[in-house]
Amino acid sequence: MPTSQLDEDSAQWLLVFERELATIDDPAQAAALRIEAGRLCERLGENDRARSHYDAALLADPRATPALRGLRRIARSQSDLVEATRQLDAEIAVAGALERRPLGHYRVDLLMASGEQDLARVAAGEILDSAPSDVRALLAQLELAF
Repeated sequence: MPTSQLDEDSAQWLLVFERELATIDDPAQAAALRIEAGRLCERLGENDRARSHYDAALLADPRATPALRGLRRIARSQSDLVEATRQLDAEIAVAGALERRPLGHYRVDLLMASGEQDLARVAAGEILDSAPSDVRALLAQLELAF
């Protein structure tokens, strides 16, 4: 399908989702619809509207990881690395055990990109404390040492 047709379909679905949101009382369902509405808004380039949907999803379900990821994507797209790091920290707090280390690596990358070398060094050290043979964290420590 051409991009214009996809955008029209996204806009139509967004209207349906927003209309349905007014009728839902269940917080879990409301959070799921808000997340999908946020994704559609991102697709349409309406970042402020997407942010409001993601924020509302987090009010309905504070552990809604897709909403946290959406807010992080929006911050990254606007080159707000401090906000992206803050959202990543919130995501790490609710992440499962298997997700924590990759998200920790990403946190080190964001901190290095934003010029926070000291915080990046601490974050890489935390990874090395839990996994001393982690090659990526060792390389980050080496890079940060220079």
